[in-house]
Amino acid sequence: LGMLRIATTLKTNLQERRINAFLPNEWQNVKMLNEGKIYKGRLLLGKKWYLVQQVPIGQNGKIIGVLAVLL
Repeated sequence: LGMLRIATTLKTNLQERRINAFLPNEWQNVKMLNEGKIYKGRLLLGKKWYLVQQVPIGQNGKIIGVLAVLL
């Protein structure tokens, strides 16, 4: 499986929010987040590169969400 983006401030070229995007477990950042690790690096969204820091949110030993900051 993977993760699903349900909220963001990022917009597409059509000025719509980039929600309901599936993030597969094969991606390096998702692998790290699933292990409970912080991801810092670059991320390609659409046709634009961002610097990103993603922090997993855990509850009872499970990852239930991710907080991300992109520049």
